[in-house]
Amino acid sequence: MARFDMRTRSSVVYHMIVEPRSAGSTIGYISGIPITEVVTDLFGRRFTYAGAAPRKGNGTYDVDSLRSGEFIVEPGLLYRLESGKRATRDAAKSNTLSSAPSPQSPAEVARENPGNAVRVLSEIARTLALLLMGVLVIQFVLRLFHAG
Repeated sequence: MARFDMRTRSSVVYHMIVEPRSAGSTIGYISGIPITEVVTDLFGRRFTYAGAAPRKGNGTYDVDSLRSGEFIVEPGLLYRLESGKRATRDAAKSNTLSSAPSPQSPAEVARENPGNAVRVLSEIARTLALLLMGVLVIQFVLRLFHAG
């Protein structure tokens, strides 16, 4: 019988940068897409370009070979999370140069984009509805066989 073991599986989704945005100069192009030296994610964290993302022989990302703090941006670029002190200093410097500072926390992101809050709430509602349906189906099956 097959067994599910979370320790041996690492999903590539957990190693992707959420909504990457360019925050630095362009250092090259890959398939017509600019490669920037710095990107920020949805939460305002800064990442520095570190090279190409490692791949397995079958073409999928080799997330087991990523080091701590390394994340992937499509189409296969590898970025490293900047340390707290340097990221804060660079963000402060870039905020003085730009008119719109990047968001610092998920709460600020939700305030700036209320559509995200609605999307999250609808996902929570769907998940709870699915859970309730599962419980009701189990209860129905138990009553059907006079076990509960």
